Amino acid sequence: MSEFNTAESKDNNKIKRGARSLLRDFAVIVGIAFVFAFAACDFLLDDDTNGKGIVENLPPVGSYVHTTPDGRTMTIYYVLPTNVNNDTKVIFSMHGTDRNADSYIVSSRPLSIIGNFAVIAPQFSLANFPWSAYQMINISVTSGNVNQYSEWSFNHIDRIFDEFVEKFELSAATYILTGHSAGGQFTHRSLMFSKSPKLDYAIAANAGTYTFLNEGSTNTDWNYGRGIRNLSSLKEDLLHNLANKKLHILIGSLDNDPNAANFDRGIWDVQGISRYERAYNFFDAAQKFAIENNVNFNWELTVMDGVGHNTSRTMPYIADIITKDTRPAILAAAANLSGQERIYGTWYSSGNSVYVITKDTVTYVYNSEYFVVSINSFTADTNVETVNPALYPNGYRIRGVYTETNQSSTSVGDSFDRRFYPAADNSSIVRRGSTNVWNRYR
Repeated sequence: MSEFNTAESKDNNKIKRGARSLLRDFAVIVGIAFVFAFAACDFLLDDDTNGKGIVENLPPVGSYVHTTPDGRTMTIYYVLPTNVNNDTKVIFSMHGTDRNADSYIVSSRPLSIIGNFAVIAPQFSLANFPWSAYQMINISVTSGNVNQYSEWSFNHIDRIFDEFVEKFELSAATYILTGHSAGGQFTHRSLMFSKSPKLDYAIAANAGTYTFLNEGSTNTDWNYGRGIRNLSSLKEDLLHNLANKKLHILIGSLDNDPNAANFDRGIWDVQGISRYERAYNFFDAAQKFAIENNVNFNWELTVMDGVGHNTSRTMPYIADIITKDTRPAILAAAANLSGQERIYGTWYSSGNSVYVITKDTVTYVYNSEYFVVSINSFTADTNVETVNPALYPNGYRIRGVYTETNQSSTSVGDSFDRRFYPAADNSSIVRRGSTNVWNRYR
């Protein structure tokens, strides 16, 4: 696979670990470290100030066994940030229908690198948590009566959170809940019905089915899990969460195949004939429900351009959300950079690729591919042929030698010669010969 290949990997692929090393010290830029990687990349910033060492021992993916109050076991996969402190936050990453939490923790690992986040991926095994207990969060209605709140599956998240915080001596009081595909179903239903003060906000990506917030319409007045007709006793809780709990709905623009694998059809087609269509219909119904009940609507819908039903491709969008408070300061600092420092930092594209450029090295990662180049020269260069030269007018021709690579097209000792052009405001970068835009990221 070449550097120019941007084909998506399948959601259930086991993602191999990629880059094994990265030269340290990005603190050249106003003391701000920019590091980001995608599903298969395993490189890390070390805050040592000498800028010379190589990081060989990456923070490992850990795991332990959690036991539920009724004796069921769950494997908990996790990644801790390099420096755990009082500001460390906690993110849950909920797996899809393949129940592959071990893959999800690798896909979600960049979230612990871009900021001070501990990431947890609990495994809800099919044997212990079938469809009704995972995607449907174990809400059931019999003869008009809803089962007890303590039996609903999202309570396990609170217990895992409490256990994790105590185990690793964290100070976090709340967590962020994220999920993709079936995990997106678990996530949005948890946000709607949970009474937990520990749930800060939620991000549900590419869910296949939804519980619509609607009532009174003969066409859309459905029972749970398609709707809330038989959950009238929960209406006040729903309205409270609608107004006070933030839900981010992410949907890929290419997740629009009515015949996609693991996509529930039949009775669910009333919600839409693709995941893309259902996301919009769910959001519109929720907004209408809020207006009709005179409550604040606190949800957002984001279309992930060029993204299909792919876990790792959602990570840049999740990263944007969870770092929304820090990104303005990062971009403000970047805008003041000049000279070669304009090009130092990390950028990610719309695909699973990332460049990391320092004064000494270029590191590139695409899925499980990577290379590291030792830079010999930076030469000023004018953009005359790359996309949008007006936005990316001037940059640098970087020459060097490959010191590490697992690409079939390159070997250690080969010459490296490429041109990069940062935007006028230093918020992104383009490379000659590519139409991708890599955005500056922490």
